[in-house]
Amino acid sequence: MNPFVAYFIRSSITLAMFYLFYVLFLRKETFFRFNRFYFLGGMIISLLLPLLDLSVLLPGGTGAPVRVISHSYITLEQAVAVPGTAAVSGSSARSASDILLFIYLAVAGMLLLRLMLQAFLLFIRISRFPVHVVDGVKIVADPHVKSPFSFFTWVFVHPDQLKEPNIGEVILHEKEHIRQHHTWDLLLTELLMVFQWPNPFAWLVNRSVKEIHEYLADKAVLDQGIPAGDYQRTLIGFVLGGRNTALITPLNFSLNHKRILMMKKLRSPNKRKWKGLLLLPVIVFLGFAFSNPGTEKNGDPTFPQPKCKYIITSKQQGNYKVSGKVIDDATGKPVYGVNVVVVNSTHGTVTDPYGKFMLNLQKPEQEVSFSFVGYETVMKKLKADQDVVIRLKRGIIRLDLYQPASEKEKKPHPVTVDDKQEIFFVVEDVPHYPGGMPALKEYISSHLKYSEKLREKGIGGTVWVNFTVDEQGKVKNVYVDKAHSINPQLDKEAVRVISSLPAWTPAKQRGKSVPVELSVPAEFK
Repeated sequence: MNPFVAYFIRSSITLAMFYLFYVLFLRKETFFRFNRFYFLGGMIISLLLPLLDLSVLLPGGTGAPVRVISHSYITLEQAVAVPGTAAVSGSSARSASDILLFIYLAVAGMLLLRLMLQAFLLFIRISRFPVHVVDGVKIVADPHVKSPFSFFTWVFVHPDQLKEPNIGEVILHEKEHIRQHHTWDLLLTELLMVFQWPNPFAWLVNRSVKEIHEYLADKAVLDQGIPAGDYQRTLIGFVLGGRNTALITPLNFSLNHKRILMMKKLRSPNKRKWKGLLLLPVIVFLGFAFSNPGTEKNGDPTFPQPKCKYIITSKQQGNYKVSGKVIDDATGKPVYGVNVVVVNSTHGTVTDPYGKFMLNLQKPEQEVSFSFVGYETVMKKLKADQDVVIRLKRGIIRLDLYQPASEKEKKPHPVTVDDKQEIFFVVEDVPHYPGGMPALKEYISSHLKYSEKLREKGIGGTVWVNFTVDEQGKVKNVYVDKAHSINPQLDKEAVRVISSLPAWTPAKQRGKSVPVELSVPAEFK
């Protein structure tokens, strides 16, 4: 089976399970916030679950047979081919699948284009019609509005409706949509519908999410003490019909007997939320089912084939492969663009956007340097076939303005990426103050104000101030380390001066601007 078709079917099945479970156990309950995040989580899980291989969690399971190919490489065609199978032949089969694929892509493209156009037109209407601020809410007085609705941080209302005596209740309703960021929910459901438009459950989920949004907004209005009867009459008075765009939920959406009943219904006990756990075994079962699709039957290529993982090792001509990942020690996020260089050589590589690298060593064990401007350089001995995780810690570059400038300058040196012809230069540019260190020293000394009282008491010295120069060269996060504090007044004055510094030339790693933390002295003598 085509991998995309298999993924689409499995994703659709998962989404259908979430919707059916909602209909059976959750739709009649009043914990609307829980139901909202239930659907958001369900949509994300339906997209990710078919991509996971849970068979590795089974006792003795490896997820897939492993073939080790030593001292050689295999081509892509060899890796994809499965013994005992043959390509499906026949022009009729190919033409039918091509037509279906064309139809799917054409409809998906039109739905995506419609979504983008609707969002664009809404922004045009925002710029075209007057915008008033009522109770902290931006109101767009749009004469084309049939029923009030919200879009991100704007509320669209017909100009005549602004004169209605109960418009405050309507604004309160739409304000809740804005506060809970419901437009982002709708954007996610609409994108899911673009991908799964043949799946009827995707359309049902979209409608259910909009219903839940209305229940949440209704509840917020009623919690303000507004009588339910008065509020319901307000809603009925604003029902004017008309078609609406996909990215909005009009005030009169799903204004039916069910919505009226939900306003009057008693709050469901919180213990009923535990019913949501009943879906966990179903999700786990689907995960295992998707991870182990079956085996070949009678040589029929239409049956899914067991996946095969290939581990390729190569130790020819003294090359020993090592691989790994570089992450930020504080955040755990991957670091992109780290210089990975074999010490005392011109051989290395750089990490990819996921922080990963692969490097060929000339010996079974060699020392490798990991460097990135603003981080402490890590030196580590790596062995052949090793897979490592390197944690880089943020460092503070200390600028001593009162010491003679060093004559040495770190010059970039060329590094060859493995055995390829590609060459890159190790360049780690620290932030530069306009005019250099003399200009920075002059700015600090001329702007510092030294209290006469503190001077007479002999309270003075050097305050080291830490700060960050961000990607735009702006000075941020200015503070005095407690270990270098002298006096609260002097600390405050030093922070004030450093905070007022003009923009710097930001630090660069392989030509890309990056934030770096610096430390400079402020002298009170």
